[in-house]
Amino acid sequence: MRTRQVASWLHAAFVLAAFLAWPCSVPGATPLEVDVTISNAVDSQFSFATGANSSKPGGVVGVTLDGELVFQRAYGMSDVAAGIPNSTTAPFYLASCSKQFTAMCVLLCQEKGLLSTNDELRLHIPELDAVFDGVQIRHMLNMISAVYDTGTGNKTNSAALMLTGLMQEGQYGIVTNQLPIGSKMDYCNMNYVLLGIIVERVSGKTLRQFTQEEIFDKLGMTGSDVHDDLAMVIANQPSGYDPDFALWSTPTSTPPATGSTGVTAPLADLLKWHENFYANQLGSNSQSLITLLETPGRYTSGSNAGQPVSENALGIPAYACGIIPDSYGGNRRVWHTGRWIGFKTATCRYPDLHMSVFVLLNRDDQAPAFQAVADVFLYNVRFANDPPTSPARQGTFYRFNYSATGAPRPVFALESGALPDGIVLNSDGTLSGTPTTTGDFSGVVKATSGANSRTQAFSIHVEPDPVIEAYRHGTFLMFE
Repeated sequence: MRTRQVASWLHAAFVLAAFLAWPCSVPGATPLEVDVTISNAVDSQFSFATGANSSKPGGVVGVTLDGELVFQRAYGMSDVAAGIPNSTTAPFYLASCSKQFTAMCVLLCQEKGLLSTNDELRLHIPELDAVFDGVQIRHMLNMISAVYDTGTGNKTNSAALMLTGLMQEGQYGIVTNQLPIGSKMDYCNMNYVLLGIIVERVSGKTLRQFTQEEIFDKLGMTGSDVHDDLAMVIANQPSGYDPDFALWSTPTSTPPATGSTGVTAPLADLLKWHENFYANQLGSNSQSLITLLETPGRYTSGSNAGQPVSENALGIPAYACGIIPDSYGGNRRVWHTGRWIGFKTATCRYPDLHMSVFVLLNRDDQAPAFQAVADVFLYNVRFANDPPTSPARQGTFYRFNYSATGAPRPVFALESGALPDGIVLNSDGTLSGTPTTTGDFSGVVKATSGANSRTQAFSIHVEPDPVIEAYRHGTFLMFE
């Protein structure tokens, strides 16, 4: 005997058929990439690899907003001799922007109970001279350890060779004019080389393995790796070039000081890494892990004891764990730059705006102008996504999120026209609700950031729900 379940079966069939008939979006250029003002302003920062210079090394730029890669562009050559252009999907060598990954590995080891940031260096590397007594892991994370930097001037040195060099320094492995330990900041790659070695010793895995398992795999960073072997070749990695454009043979002659450098990643993976700062998926998934990483270190001795670590002469207003937290234009900013074997890099995040900027160059005679690129998006209000085009359905929940550039973060409002009954536009750009009427609705949405604003037209078609219409017209048959 048939029952009223027929109604729900037919309803589901109607919904499925309609869903399959709806058009699917085809990936293409974002509104920001085709915006002439935005595009030209970003391009102007890469004149060294455009036009007549397009046959020279260049790099890539990526801008993310609200969890989406809204602007990406490649400039110049990945391999000059072979005529291979740079690509936005290529894994770039991150240089010192690798330090934040090493710092996260250290904090994950602490969460696992394998170490404490209060541990002394010689607890884990006891073969070092007794002069290192008093140096703690936190001192190295925050660059206030007084450890001597051995070997990074010679970019052919590996982490193992650097440790050997530090051991050979004996009592001179601590810089006397930086004493007492914890009293003075000195940006030192050796700190992060030692941290990488400690992670390996307490975890029983190479830093590459630990990073892969505990970070890359969990965040879906499938194109990322840690270069830790002389013979290792990263597929499709651009070649790095020095100022006179002589090729550096990265895979065969320049092993990195792993821990301080070594990570390679494409733009899409860097987006995943930055998104994790908003909702941590690593370790126990606690957001406190992110707080630890981003909190500036504090001097532990000397006249500045208790004050945040900084080095204004180096342009470092604060130093946390492999990142530099500060503010820019009234907005929080978290950033770091890097330079190694023909690469210059910068990663920058603006938490209040949910925006990130990545500038990765495969030449070291140009600065990665990350802030100049960021300014283009901070001071121009532009919609980062197309207006809603997919049809809505009567009686079915509908949702769309507007996203726009600008500092302060834009607010959204309906400037003219009308939305379908049951759908509302919230100030954060969320368009949501359950349509109660059918028909075509259009209007204009306005995004406002400070004194700047931008408008975008929309058109939403609400299709009738077959079941609702059947009930309304009394044509739905029921069987007892």
